[in-house]
Amino acid sequence: MVAVCRNHHMELEKQRKEIAYRAKSNPINIKNGRLKGYLVTNQTKQVLRIGAVRFENASTAISYGGIPLFGYKYHDNEINVQVYIPDRDFWPEIEIVNNNLSALIDGFWDIEFKSNFLKFRKKKGENFLSLDFRNDDVEINGNLLVDGNNFEFSPTSTNFPSIGLSGITIVTEIGGVAIALNDSNQMIRPNFAMARPFRSKP
Repeated sequence: MVAVCRNHHMELEKQRKEIAYRAKSNPINIKNGRLKGYLVTNQTKQVLRIGAVRFENASTAISYGGIPLFGYKYHDNEINVQVYIPDRDFWPEIEIVNNNLSALIDGFWDIEFKSNFLKFRKKKGENFLSLDFRNDDVEINGNLLVDGNNFEFSPTSTNFPSIGLSGITIVTEIGGVAIALNDSNQMIRPNFAMARPFRSKP
């Protein structure tokens, strides 16, 4: 048996066992060092909740140095989540654009991925980042290190560098930024010509 997503199930159908063994011994995610997939929900008009904080009408929920880390928008009455989790050099370790997931897998102990649930663990028993689309809110919880700052958010508490939040509903205008962290040190997301993100003080 080889586990495949529904998109590839019809493509593969019944194969000779040597083809199945070859696919199983060399998974495409391991070969490429990258996980790709799509998150879906059967709910409409969900709200984004990061830890204990609910974000309403904020296209960017949290930004760091001017770079959006978490956000969302609605398309056809369905929530589309945006996530950018950088590695030490601020290259994208986990990135979700309109529910399309792309993640480097080498730094993770385990990745649990279903169509409506995603959890990354750097080590056993840890929740580095989880996204849950199954409930009334899209729930994001985790314990991240971003640019040397620790971000902790769980259903009962939300702690960002120098900001303590708990049980707060944040409402901003559409297109606004709800929480802007480290705005005094503006950053430009790295590209192929950069080794690290560009920083400048306004």
